Amino acid sequence: MIVGLAALARLANAQGQATPMRVNSLGRDSYWIEGGVGSNAGVIIGKDGVIVIDAKQTPESGRGLLAEVAKLTTKPMTHVILTHSNLDHVDGLASFPKGLTIIAQENCKKQMENPRSNPQNIDLRDYLPTKIVKEKVSLTISGVRFELLHFAPAHTSGDLIIHLPDQKIAFTDETIVKFMKEPLSKDYPRRPLSGDLAAFDGATRSAALVAAPA
Repeated sequence: MIVGLAALARLANAQGQATPMRVNSLGRDSYWIEGGVGSNAGVIIGKDGVIVIDAKQTPESGRGLLAEVAKLTTKPMTHVILTHSNLDHVDGLASFPKGLTIIAQENCKKQMENPRSNPQNIDLRDYLPTKIVKEKVSLTISGVRFELLHFAPAHTSGDLIIHLPDQKIAFTDETIVKFMKEPLSKDYPRRPLSGDLAAFDGATRSAALVAAPA
């Protein structure tokens, strides 16, 4: 069901339509939020702060995401984890508070640092990743355990799977929604299907439930 909702959201967004925000609980202070323009987003409420996964596509939808988070908790947002660099996942950062810890795979940072074809002309220089993952990192943020995993180039060359081992949840990008043989990112123009398969296998081995902010 989650995959189907993500597909419907992408169709509406492709037509330039912002859909109403809706919060979906995954249990244990974990949520995914659909609607607005751009990808779904993950929200994890920790002991002292909030971790957001992906930021939607526009500043307006980023602000809408922040408003939904504020309805869930008064704790401050402290971290953002990016699944990859495509604009429908990162351009909403422009409406987020400055000074956040932003975590991404190393190739995702490189893609965000280089000029991009961006019809929205959104400046993300103040929102570049501040903590880099190469292949695998285990860390605890605000009392919540995370495993950040990069298996192979798949949807882009800088994908991350965000695994919460205690909750048995993995947040992913479009790699898990469906396998696509055509290239979707200029940074990896001849992406083999083997990368998608490696990421899919890694995610499904990691978690009992897969939530896809696609």
